[in-house]
Amino acid sequence: MNNITDNNTYNLIKSALGATNVRQSVISNNISNVNTSNFKASKVEFEDTLKNVLDQNSISMRYTNEKHMGMALNDIQPEIIKDDTTEIKLNGNNVDMEKEMVDMAANQILYNSLVQQANKKLSNLSYVISGGR
Repeated sequence: MNNITDNNTYNLIKSALGATNVRQSVISNNISNVNTSNFKASKVEFEDTLKNVLDQNSISMRYTNEKHMGMALNDIQPEIIKDDTTEIKLNGNNVDMEKEMVDMAANQILYNSLVQQANKKLSNLSYVISGGR
């Protein structure tokens, strides 16, 4: 029997939600250190990594059933990258508050849309399980 955690769409949504959580933490950390001398802002890379993996078809394959093969999308993890190249303030800090606030808003929109997609997926499964009632 197929388990919901074996579903590629579910795993992709779950990984993306995890990435938005990590991104929110990184943005919050950047904002909280806006006045810290020599602090360097970080960012989270996930979408580009996912796109590259999907474009290269290099997702590791695994058997979910002896007659099926599926992709292990939950292996793709967000990566935190520190930006050491720029300096916005005289104290060596490179946190741009406007950019961080825009990134935070965009991340919140992405999170909300992913939650909606997860809810639709679970609603569809519930509908099927209940026999359409």
